[in-house]
Amino acid sequence: MQMQEQEAVEIVERSSLEALGTLSPDVVYAHVDYLGRELPGPVDLYQRWERQQWSATEIDFSVDRSQWQAMPAGMRDQLQGAFLAFFYGEQAVTDTLSPLVHAAPDEDNRLFLSTQLVDEARHSYFFSRFFGQALGVGGGLRETLAHASEARQIGGGYGRIFEPRSGELAVMTEAVRLEPDDYGLWVQGITLYHLMIEGVLALPGQRRILRLTRLNDLLPGFRAGFTAVTRDESRHVSYGVWALREAVKAGREAEIRTVVDRTLSYCVGVGGNPEVKLPRPQDVPPTMRLDPREQWSFVVDSVTKRLRTAAVSTEYVADIDRRAWDLIRGGVKRYEEIHGEEHPVRVWERGEVVSAAS
Repeated sequence: MQMQEQEAVEIVERSSLEALGTLSPDVVYAHVDYLGRELPGPVDLYQRWERQQWSATEIDFSVDRSQWQAMPAGMRDQLQGAFLAFFYGEQAVTDTLSPLVHAAPDEDNRLFLSTQLVDEARHSYFFSRFFGQALGVGGGLRETLAHASEARQIGGGYGRIFEPRSGELAVMTEAVRLEPDDYGLWVQGITLYHLMIEGVLALPGQRRILRLTRLNDLLPGFRAGFTAVTRDESRHVSYGVWALREAVKAGREAEIRTVVDRTLSYCVGVGGNPEVKLPRPQDVPPTMRLDPREQWSFVVDSVTKRLRTAAVSTEYVADIDRRAWDLIRGGVKRYEEIHGEEHPVRVWERGEVVSAAS
C-alpha cells in the first residue's frame, strides 16, 4: 500500500539522523513537495529547524570507507563526480549567503535566513568529513576544499553559476551586499539562491544520488547525512518560494523573471552538459542506471511548479516550461554533433534498457 503524504511528512519531520538514512528518497521528496506547496512562513520554518537538528560530527563513516575501497572504479568515478560538485557548491553558498541575511526586509526573514547560514556551514563540514574519512582525502576543511576545487573542473553552466569571482552567485550576492536596502536586488538574490540553485540544481541532484546509493545499498553514513541535508534544503526552498510569493504580491515579479531568464540555460545545462562524454547505458551496471528523461522532467518540474506556487503569471510559467525542454533537446542534438554518435538517451527512447528505479 502506498504511503499517504501526511504519513511521509511526519516520518521525515521526526526521524533521527540514523533513521533518515533508511528512508526511501520518495518519502523524503514527499516532504519536499509538501513544504513547497504549503509554504509555512519563516517563523514556522525556524521552529522546524530547532526540532530537526543533526550532528555531522556524530556520523560513522567506517562502513562507507570499506565499501568505497571495494567499489568498482567506474562506479566510484560516477559517484565521486557528483560528490565533488555538491561539496564545491555547498562551500560556495556558505561563503555567499550572509549578504541575503543582512539585507532581509524584516526580522522574521532574518531569523530564518540565519538558520540557513548555519545549515550551509554544517553541510560543508559534513562533506569535508565524508571526503576525509570515507574517500581518503587528507587534511582539514581547507585542504579538502582545495582538492575538490582542483578535481572539479569549473566550466559550463556550473562555472557560470559558481565561479568564485565572476559567477552569477558571487556577482549577485555582492550587489546585495553593496545595496542592502534595495528590496528588488534582494528578491533577485533569493530567486538565484533559493529557486535556481537550491530548487533546480540541488534538489534534483540530491534525489539522483540518494536513489543510486539506496538502490545499491551503499554508503550508509553518507546516505544518512545527505538525507538530513535534503531535509534542510526542503526548508530552504520552501522559504524561498514563500519569499518570492511575497515579492509577487509587492509587484516584484519582474525581478524574479530577470534572474530566471538569465540563468535558466546554465541551470538546465548542468544536468546535461553536451561536452561531457557519457557512457552507454548498456555499459553501466544495471543498478546504476537512471532514465535521463525522468531526471530532466524532475528538473523542469522543479522550476515550473515553484514559480506557479509563487503566483508568477501562468503565461510566463508555460514559457519557461517550453524553453527548458528546448534547452534539453538542444543539448542532446549538440552532444551528437560534438561526439559524432547518438546521445545515450536514444537507447532509453527505444526501450532497450530499463531504469534501476523502475
